[in-house]
Amino acid sequence: MPLSEEDAALLSDNVNTILSENDTFASLTSAIFVNNFVLCLLMFIPVFGAMFGVFVLFSTGVGIHALSIVQGLPVSVALLSLMITPIFWIEFVSYSLGMSESIWSFRRFTQRRWAYIAWTALFIGITALLLAVGAIVEAWLILSVGA
Repeated sequence: MPLSEEDAALLSDNVNTILSENDTFASLTSAIFVNNFVLCLLMFIPVFGAMFGVFVLFSTGVGIHALSIVQGLPVSVALLSLMITPIFWIEFVSYSLGMSESIWSFRRFTQRRWAYIAWTALFIGITALLLAVGAIVEAWLILSVGA
């Protein structure tokens, strides 16, 4: 998606505001976890969650594009540098799980298989754990490496 330099700078400033408001490890970890977990929880909603997940993935791509413009990097380099981090894969697995559960839950509920809710709760717990680990790693990378 084409993005002007002004729009890219605005999006980049928005990300930097979040970082400047959370300058300690604990507050940054908490902010990252809450943001990612709320998004992921919404992805578990039957049918809506899968569509919302596609929107989140699109928005993330736009954000990566904006950051690459501001930093003067090709988008492919920015994306590949993100893909080599464990954060990318942890969030990818978590969001994929939420989106798939959105579809599976809808199917099971239309079949009136209410016991399936226990599996959904288990998967929400797994994504919470994954996203907590991801938030810790991401906050550490941002604060110590400056990534």
